[in-house]
Amino acid sequence: STLDEWDEKKNGGSGEWSASFDFENDWVNTHYLTLLVVRTDHKGKTTTTVVEDFEVPPGESASYVADENDLRVNKNTTRGVTSVEVTVVSISTTDGEGESVEMTPTTPIIRTVDAPTP
Repeated sequence: STLDEWDEKKNGGSGEWSASFDFENDWVNTHYLTLLVVRTDHKGKTTTTVVEDFEVPPGESASYVADENDLRVNKNTTRGVTSVEVTVVSISTTDGEGESVEMTPTTPIIRTVDAPTP
C-alpha cells in the first residue's frame, strides 16, 4: 500500500492511499479478469465494486490499483478505508482455436492489502 496524498498534522494526518494487486498470466492468450473489490472502513462497513475486463497480457503480469482510499489518523484513532480486498471472480480468454472461454477459479484468488501506517 502507498500513501498518495498526505497532509501531516501534529497528531496524525489525513489523505488517500492506494493498494496494488499483481496478477500473472503464464498462458499464450490474454486474460480478462472480473474483479470484486471490497473496501472496508474503520467500522467494518464494506463498499463493493466490480471491475470487468481487467487485462493481463500473455506471458506477463499486470497491476490493478485500487486508489482514492480516504484515511484519517488522529492520535491512536484511524478513520476511513482500512483495507482493500480483491477477489478474482472469473477469467475470460480464448482457447487454441480462438473460441471464447470463461473460467471460474476452483481455488479462490483473494488478496488483501491493509492501509499503510502514516
